[in-house]
Formats: sequence, structure tokens, C-alpha cells
Amino acid sequence: AAATPRCSVGTEFAHRAAGSSATRDPSRPDRRRPMECAICFDPLLESERLPLPCRCTVPYCLGCWDRALASSFNSAGHARCPSCRRPVRVDFDPGDEDGPARGRLIFSAETGDGSSAEDAVSKEGVVNRLAEQAAPLMTRLLRRFGERHSSLRAIAEAPSEALRGRSIRELKAWLKEVGGSDSGLLEKADLIDALIAKAGGGMIASRVVAATEGGGEGCPPLCVCGGALERLTGRARMRQLLIEQHGVRESANIDALLDHAADRMPSSVICDLCDTQLSPLQPVYTCANGDATILHPTTYDVCEVCFVRYAVEGLGDEALATERQLLYEEEEIEAQEEVEAQESGGRGEAARGALEG
Repeated sequence: AAATPRCSVGTEFAHRAAGSSATRDPSRPDRRRPMECAICFDPLLESERLPLPCRCTVPYCLGCWDRALASSFNSAGHARCPSCRRPVRVDFDPGDEDGPARGRLIFSAETGDGSSAEDAVSKEGVVNRLAEQAAPLMTRLLRRFGERHSSLRAIAEAPSEALRGRSIRELKAWLKEVGGSDSGLLEKADLIDALIAKAGGGMIASRVVAATEGGGEGCPPLCVCGGALERLTGRARMRQLLIEQHGVRESANIDALLDHAADRMPSSVICDLCDTQLSPLQPVYTCANGDATILHPTTYDVCEVCFVRYAVEGLGDEALATERQLLYEEEEIEAQEEVEAQESGGRGEAARGALEG
């Protein structure tokens, strides 16, 4: 098999247990002991042994511990030590803007046993809390990806130049992907103009670079967990969710379901940066590691709008904070309007019942 290219940033994340340090004094050599991970049985040096937030002395490597926490979270709604089953709180330190593009998972003993109503409420906030904590690292990774791929901004500023080399079939497929129509468009120039008008230069740059496998340098944009972010159409992402998370079998019925849902309902995909529920027509960058890490136990997605905002336009985190605040306000307004509509509908039904009576 071909060797996997080594990317310059974000290939791994560090870890530490609350109250202890995972770093080792370089002046002291590793003490080699006959130790192996309790799950994968790979040999561990003393410095590689994960400091646990509980009293367990079972040795784990970071990868197995991480996957075990994610598995327990997905199956029981709470991250627990695979040995003693004690609830574990997970936080994330995204590091400094000017430092290495790597974060740090922080493990500590969780209060409560995860069974009370108060604990149940906290479970629902774990995913959002981790996404919020990881967001500064994700925007930093996207900005650095944009810096390494100068073609992104060049294409965004002059998209027609990049599109002229694409086939008419590709242009029609891309236009359909963004919700446009090629009806009555007979010339390539007409298709290019329609695509630019519908998608904009930034999204066209995203599509072109994704089609050339990371800009030709072999390194795709990276997730906060170190995995690769793969650009999928909204339809492909919905198909993936139906098969992997909802147990729907691969069949022609999936296409029929997607055809029915595509223009009638939002998908269950939410951008982990702007917290927007995406349309099935919107492309998305999704992490290849799926739900196999406690850092994003329900998968990780970045919408193409956010990709353009940080990778192409190079915006700072102030844009992220403003977007989140506005979104929360809009959700509160929509929730209030829904309540008022339900109350109004209830009064109308009562009035009709009185008339019929």
C-alpha cells in the first residue's frame, strides 16, 4: 500500500489527568517494565502509560482509553472507566493560537454516578461543551490549512478560471449539488456563471480543492482529534448516518428516502463550529474517525460555510463567537414562536369544539 503522507500539524493530541502531568522529564530515561495495554496488549513504557482520573491501576494506552470512553458514552450516555465504571469528566484544552496545532484532553473524576436527573441533564451538554472547547483549535487548523493552500484564495477571487478546465458533466453535477438547475443552460460559460452566482467563489474553491485531494499536497484538512476531514455532499452524509448510526440497510430504498427528504426536511447533521442544522443540500466536512473518540462521541462535522470562513477567508475566532451568539438568539426566538403557534392552535381547536358542541 502507498505510504500515507505525514501532515505537518494536528496529527495527534496530548492528554493529562486532572492534577497530574503527562509530560516526562527528558533528563530521566524511560523505565522499561513488562507492561502492556489492557485492551490492545501493545507494550507500554512507563512514560506512555495513561494517568487515570480514578484509583484504577490498570494500564491503558491513550487510544484504547479514548475509544472505551466514547463507546460507554454512546451506549450508556456517560463516559466511564472501562475497569471500575466510575464516571469520567472530559474537557479539552485547545492550546494557544501561536503554539502547535494540537490540543489536550483532560480527564477528571466526575461527580455523581450518572443516574440522577441532574446528571442526565449534564449528559446532554457534554457534546456541546466539548465542541465549544475544541472550536478554537478547529478554526486554527482551518486557517493553517488555508495558509498552506494558497490556491484556495486565488480560486475564490477568480473562480471562473478554475471552472473552465472542468467538464460540462462536472459543472452540471456541481450546480445540482448546490441546489441549482441547468435547465436552459446550453453553453459552458452559462453553467459557470450560474454556478458562481449560486455558490460563490469561496465554496467553489472548497469544491475544487477537495476534488484535487487536498490541493495536490496529499494532506486533507484535519479534525481536532487528528483525523482527516472528508468533504461529502449533504446527501452522502445523510446516507452515511442512516447506515452507520440508524442501522438502515444499504438498498435502493435509501435513495428513495433521500429523494423524499432532500427538499422537505433538514438533516440531522449539525456543524460543530456554528451549531447550525444543515440542509441535505449543503456539503459538509466530516471526520473520518466518526464517533470513535470521546472528543466528538457523536461524530464531527464542519459546514462548508465555516470552511470558507476560516480556511479561505482566514477569519479570526471573533467571527465564531459572534455567529454562535446570534444563532442562540435566533433559536430562542424560534422556540418562542413555536410555543405561541401551538398555544394559538390549541385555542382555535377549543373554539371549534365549542361551536360543534
